[in-house]
This record gives sequence, C-alpha cells and structure tokens, in this order.
Amino acid sequence: KQIGYAGVEIRYPQLPLETPGNHLAYARQQLQKIGVTFVFGTVEGIGDEKMLDRAIRTMSNNLQAGAQFTKVTVAKPEHIPAAQRLADVATSRGGKLILQIHAGTLHDTVPHALELLKKIDRPSVGLAYEPCHLVFANDPEYARAPEKLGKHLFTVLVQNYKLAPADAPAAQRANI
Repeated sequence: KQIGYAGVEIRYPQLPLETPGNHLAYARQQLQKIGVTFVFGTVEGIGDEKMLDRAIRTMSNNLQAGAQFTKVTVAKPEHIPAAQRLADVATSRGGKLILQIHAGTLHDTVPHALELLKKIDRPSVGLAYEPCHLVFANDPEYARAPEKLGKHLFTVLVQNYKLAPADAPAAQRANI
C-alpha cells in the first residue's frame, strides 16, 4: 500500500492448492493488517473435469484467504459449461468470478466479452478491464471500453504497461 496499490492479485502458484487452511487465514490476516485487499486470485483453467475440480478447490482457497473475486479464463466454446458450473459454485459460496479482457481468449475484445457473458448467463460473473490487451487487439476505442462494459465491469487492472516515447508506433503506446 505504501507504493500506491490498495489491492493485489495472487495467482495460483503463489497460493498453491495444497496450502493449509491456517496459512490461508494467516495470509488473509496479514493482508488486512497492512490494509491491502486481496482483489482476485486465479485458477489454472477449466478445460476438463480434473481442472474444473482443481479450479473449484482453488477458488475455495481464494475465498478463505479473503479474495473478492476469482479470475478464470474461457479459451474455447466448449469451456462455457464449466464456467457456468464454476460460477454456480462461486455463488453458493458467496464468491464472484471475473474474466479479464485478454488476448487469446473468448473474452479478448469488448464485443466478444459481452457475448460470452450472455452465453454464461450468471450474475456472479463479470469482467476485469485491462486496457493493454485491447491495444494488443488493435481496438482503437480501448479507452471507451469501461463505458461499454457498464454493469459487467467488476474491476480494473493495469499491467504490462510501459510508457512509450511519443514517436513510437501506435501499437507500443497506450494513453490511458
């Protein structure tokens, strides 16, 4: 928090599935102690039944450690039913899922993300706006994306962002 961030993402390798409950509680306590919010944790994937089971257990760890959201990636249309199942479990446990606008996924652009949300059709699933991936997708309207995402926007994150010189090619600049 001293460097300007009030929230963090903790990815599954940093909070392994096998983390004992008392360590999850300790992590939650330490984050609260320094005033930092565990905004979201991630899951490895939902591509098959075994991965979905791991995702459910990882999401449970995230919730126990105090995460507000669990980030999941939907890479293929056949993963949509697994995303729905994970969302149903999240809802039953008081959790929410986020899909990060991200290259190489079914939620890589604003129109694709909104279309995917309609297919998943769960109110506990929303979006994380990350502008650089829209720049990577050559979306010239990336700065208007939050307005377009509206009520589906659960969180915003900035990563992979580096100021480029004014004379750099457009693909290397993001003025957010």
